[in-house]
Amino acid sequence: MTADTALPIGKVAVLRDADEALAAAHELADVFRAAADRLDRSREVPVEELTSLAESGLLGIRVPREFGGAGVSYETVVRVFVVLSRASGSLGQVPQNHFHLIEPLFSDGTLEQKRHFAAEILAGHRFGNAQAERGSRPVLSLPTTTLTETGHGTVVLDGVKHYSTGALTAQWIPVQAATESGEFSLTYVPRDAAGLTVVDDWDAMGQRSTHSGTVRLSGVEVPELFSLRPFDGHHRKNTFPPYATVIHAAVDVGIGLGVLHRGAELLRDVARPWRTAHVDRAVDDPLTAYRVGKLGTHVHAAEQLLYEAARRLDHADVMRTEQDYERAAVTVAEASAFASESAERAASELFEFIGARSTSDSLNFHRYWRDVRTHSTHDPARWKYHRAGRWLLDGSV
Repeated sequence: MTADTALPIGKVAVLRDADEALAAAHELADVFRAAADRLDRSREVPVEELTSLAESGLLGIRVPREFGGAGVSYETVVRVFVVLSRASGSLGQVPQNHFHLIEPLFSDGTLEQKRHFAAEILAGHRFGNAQAERGSRPVLSLPTTTLTETGHGTVVLDGVKHYSTGALTAQWIPVQAATESGEFSLTYVPRDAAGLTVVDDWDAMGQRSTHSGTVRLSGVEVPELFSLRPFDGHHRKNTFPPYATVIHAAVDVGIGLGVLHRGAELLRDVARPWRTAHVDRAVDDPLTAYRVGKLGTHVHAAEQLLYEAARRLDHADVMRTEQDYERAAVTVAEASAFASESAERAASELFEFIGARSTSDSLNFHRYWRDVRTHSTHDPARWKYHRAGRWLLDGSV
């Protein structure tokens, strides 16, 4: 099924620094929190909520200052995602690809491309995603989606993409494709381009508001201005690959914080103490306090490791040495693995302390577990720990 997801974007706020970005994130989080359960239950497209995101000005905070943006740090972006994902891990994930995939425009684009797309971003236009392809080939293999140069100032894209988070409701869809010479390219396609279809076929148990469905491209022709080619951001030492991962980690940390807050509410309001605890309230059970304290400590530790990883990315972008890039990537890997495991554990174990009532559909407490379990499949923790282990065993630290 295709969907018309457009709403007119009203006045877009101009955010000037990290403080304004975080203030806007907290305000938007109230909107996300109020809609989270309804959207999860109904699977409806979150058009109004994403329009609020556009108008908040948050989409432009990484645009460099010389092009009109706030030029905030990676750490600020990560903190914004934690705030939004604490309110709704599903809605919080939607702009992940926007922040990641606009980055190459300002690192690899021409001056004309930088000016053109900075204006689009600052107008509240969001960028989705058409990167992943199904099949058993390695993730960073050359795509089967193709880009053909016409010779008269345009390029043509053909292929099928899956897990296209944000594409259904975006104004622009970045598409990874193989060029005729066998190189990677990244092309920014208008959502309404002829030959482009976004299919709302996302049916996962969690992260339902992401609508991470299918993108089909059949003879989609766009100006060369919209294309970066060749683009090797995934295959050189830089902050581009770990930037994607650190935002995913921020989503998991946000979900972890959200489930701790909601779990504590339910422990106070609906849980009953076990009879042998000899207390009147579930929150006075010493074993519950111990386990909840341990779960919370892990989530809060994951949050701090996440911020350290983001700071290392910022440092690497200043130093631009291979060693700094690698150290930042390793810390991001550690943060990613620990964030997903900590949030999954909290979202799962809190059911035990709240009791059978916690499984009720009326409470929808299981949304947190479904969201983090679905989301954490993006980055397998086993390979993140493997990377950290190789770094240590090879004697690099």
